[in-house]
Amino acid sequence: MTLSRVAGLMAIYVCCFVCGAREDVRWELIPPRNASIPQGSLLGGYLDNNEWNYFLYVGRVFFYNNIIPAAVYSHDGRWQASFALDGTVRTGITGFEVAATDRSEFVRWVPAANGEVPQGAVQVGIAAGGSEVLYACRAYDDPQQGGVSVTVMAVGALRPTAKVCFTTIMGTLKKYPTYEVLVKS
Repeated sequence: MTLSRVAGLMAIYVCCFVCGAREDVRWELIPPRNASIPQGSLLGGYLDNNEWNYFLYVGRVFFYNNIIPAAVYSHDGRWQASFALDGTVRTGITGFEVAATDRSEFVRWVPAANGEVPQGAVQVGIAAGGSEVLYACRAYDDPQQGGVSVTVMAVGALRPTAKVCFTTIMGTLKKYPTYEVLVKS
């Protein structure tokens, strides 16, 4: 990535996520090989397949020229993130940010559908070139994965123009036209 691209991405980041932002939600950098996430990390969902039980927290990753909402979870004692957006899925990412708050009563999940963005939605990411704001979303599913029943409230990325919540369940891209969006109360 060139220096000018990094500078441009940082300018978008500052404009969208720092200027005038309330402190209800803050972003904590989690470096690779970190053994913990901060107190007050925002729980967004879970995954249970009778073998693994994961809590999924709201996070975001920097991927090329995008800042993408992600699910953060602990696997084998190591915190990592996964995301899905458009046709791209990445899992096992180390080095990301996790959303945290000291005032959980000021954030909640609001039902929405077909690209709708509820008033007060938390701006979590941005598509390449600043073309579109991305939001944290979650969706319930109970798919069969390799003959194993899975119950999940999957945390993902809402790209309003795509009209779906993109998530990854055990490495598989999923798209949900009905979902919930993280909002500030």
